[in-house]
Amino acid sequence: MSMGGPFFYSKPHVLHFSLELIVKARIAYSDMAFNPKTNSHKTSLNIIQHQSVSPIFRQVAADQNLMNLIREYENTVDTRFGETIVQNDGDDEELTVKLVREIRDEMILMTSVSPLVSS
Repeated sequence: MSMGGPFFYSKPHVLHFSLELIVKARIAYSDMAFNPKTNSHKTSLNIIQHQSVSPIFRQVAADQNLMNLIREYENTVDTRFGETIVQNDGDDEELTVKLVREIRDEMILMTSVSPLVSS
């Protein structure tokens, strides 16, 4: 299912990696001492530990359902070439893609660097 723009859903681990990388980029922009390997693929821990860098992170950290969804996606990291079960639906996918886009948009505002794509 295409979601338009540079992000689209294809598999849970791809969606998680998109979120993981944009979260790490956002943290690194505000915290030069940030080591992206510290929490490995634990996006939920990065959001919780670094929620002071972004109002979006604070909102996400306070939303237990969204944090549970992010943790579910984390479960797909080590099993992306095998079989895994992640419980989600189209609404979950849209919510996660929306989150990735919100963080991207925040980065665009902060850096004045915009990708040559539209969403």
